[in-house]
Amino acid sequence: MIKTLPITEARKNLTKLVDRSGRLMEKYIITVNGKPESVLMSHEEYEGWIETMDILSEPGALKEIKQAEKEIEEGKGIPWEDVKKDLNL
Repeated sequence: MIKTLPITEARKNLTKLVDRSGRLMEKYIITVNGKPESVLMSHEEYEGWIETMDILSEPGALKEIKQAEKEIEEGKGIPWEDVKKDLNL
């Protein structure tokens, strides 16, 4: 869940908000004069978003993902146990 709060409240509680975003993955929209201006989230989640955008920006990536999902639904996937065996895991 994303919580919205004014910058004055965010300023007063910044340490707590940073802690909660890091430990609990909470996200905050910070407003200035009632208008959304910034978002506070954990660095881990931010990095995940950046990685996802990088992957999806590759030409054809979304098409390949959708094709793979279709193949899995059709039972054409490789069982995880077989993958682990092939990789000696």
